[in-house]
Formats: sequence, C-alpha cells, structure tokens
Amino acid sequence: MLDGKRNGNGGSSDSGLTMGKLLGILKGGVDGANQEKAPPSARPSRPPLARDATGQNVPDFFEAVEFRLSQERYGVKYSLVKEIVPFKQVALVSKDQYGFPDTISLHGDRMPVLDTKKLLGIVQKNFTDQARAIIVHADKRRLCIVADSVQGISRVGARQLLAPPHTLSPSVAEKIIGVTPEKVIILDIEKILSPA
Repeated sequence: MLDGKRNGNGGSSDSGLTMGKLLGILKGGVDGANQEKAPPSARPSRPPLARDATGQNVPDFFEAVEFRLSQERYGVKYSLVKEIVPFKQVALVSKDQYGFPDTISLHGDRMPVLDTKKLLGIVQKNFTDQARAIIVHADKRRLCIVADSVQGISRVGARQLLAPPHTLSPSVAEKIIGVTPEKVIILDIEKILSPA
C-alpha cells in the first residue's frame, strides 16, 4: 500500500508512506550494477532529453510515484508527494461540467483537483476502491490528482527521459518532464501549479 502522509522531514507517519515500504515495491528501477551497457553502435538513437534546452544540470536519477489514469501510466516526483489516501476518504466540494470533482477537502483543507480532461484529454467518472487521491505540493500550492490506482515507486533515469510526443500542444508538452523508456509520462507538478 502507498497510502500515508509524509512529515516535514521527508519521512512519513505511521499511516504507511515510508521510504522503506516504497523502496520495497520498486517498479522499473534502474540498477546500474546489474545491467550490461550496450556498445555505442548498438544503442538506439533517442529524441532530445526533455530538459536539455534549459542548460540546467539534471540529477542522474529521481524517484517517482507511478499511477494509472485510464489506460495510461503517469508519474510525479516522489519529493513533491505529500500524502496518498483512498479517494473515498476525501470530501467532494464541487464538480465540473463532466461530473468530475474539481475541488476536494482533506483534513478540513480545500484544494483543486487536476483537470485531466483539459490537460490529458481523460474524463474520469467511475472510481473503484483502488482509486487514490495523490496530494502534491510545490511553492506552497497544493493539488489533488485522482488516480485510478497507484502502482508503486520507480527510480527514473533523468538522462533516459524522452521528450513529450510532438503531437501534443506546446501548452500541454511544457507540463510534462518527459517520458520514460517504459512509457510512463512524468508530469511537471511545478509547471502545473505555477500561476497562469
């Protein structure tokens, strides 16, 4: 289970979201000690890295919480995840025109819900017991992502990320850090939460 609340030191409370438990269910991690490197001539060419154009240094690896929306796999940086709870534990404040929650309340605090229709073209209506509310935060802003299920935590090789598909509009592509070789779309929470 990935349900639980992190404390201010990056650890977690007894409710379950501990780094030890998350690392115990690593999925799709990269273990450099156990992988043979292909010779340069055998390596497939890749599109440019998602963040190369900024000129900023990127860490070799970061950890991401992986989840499902519809049939697609998405991820967010673990460092930005504050809490994960069963969706049935949040209080619905309001819905959008499609009947999807756009504002929820958790522990008495209200926050917006990621508009998956606008950002990703996904309309969510029916939620099972596997649905989870992923609470993320950046720059003192919070957001709830309603996921169909949470898969686990993955170790992502930042330099292996592929650029977002060219078919996406620029306004959507800029909110995606990149796509892993396993086709997990890593959302850029800082960009999503930044003021328009």
